[in-house]
Amino acid sequence: MKGEAFSAGAITGILFVYTPEGTVQAMVENKAPATPGTDGDRPLYGDRNPLFGYLRIGASFAVAIAVLLLAKPTPWLFILGLPFVLAGEWFHTWAHGHLIKTTQLITSGPYAHTQNPLYFGRILLVTGFLIAATLPGKLNWIILIVAFALFFGYYMPRKTRREGRRLKVFHGEEWVAYNKSVPVLFPALTPFAGSAGKSFSLWRSVITNREWIMLLAIGGGLLVLFCKAF
Repeated sequence: MKGEAFSAGAITGILFVYTPEGTVQAMVENKAPATPGTDGDRPLYGDRNPLFGYLRIGASFAVAIAVLLLAKPTPWLFILGLPFVLAGEWFHTWAHGHLIKTTQLITSGPYAHTQNPLYFGRILLVTGFLIAATLPGKLNWIILIVAFALFFGYYMPRKTRREGRRLKVFHGEEWVAYNKSVPVLFPALTPFAGSAGKSFSLWRSVITNREWIMLLAIGGGLLVLFCKAF
């Protein structure tokens, strides 16, 4: 029971422990304009502590390992969860292939369909792994429901409000038009008409933005679940 309780608490936070760069707020750098009543000359998104970032990544991997150790997958549930994992990783890789640090609002690739493609990809990944993992007592389904309730009920609305105000200060009407046309999370089928940015680069995705770490982790996780299921 101790192991199951740890897994429940840890997975509930898996969507929040490691906040991936690549949401719209990571598309800008430098500082906001010194406009009265705004953030002035303070950094638009604050200074990020690299150590904290590494700790979040480490915590995410620790959670994943705990799930894999407790998992008792069946062949059919592994097959059911696999498409979610593959789709999530594809979206993650695609988004990182367009992600660059720039003062321009990047709206190309997946950013023409959703403001937060890395969050969307991560949601698919978590969903797929929790379906495939099959924890004791159907704990994986309970965790998934609780995690989604926290993510959609608290984290995402709060993030959207704070981020939207700052991006409007930095990008003005360009952000207003983008925000009105592009969904916050779930992708639209029709791309944003004013999309702009670099074309997809596999090197940028895998090497520059370190998607190779995610690819290794996803591949290793799937291999463990496959061996347990079959």
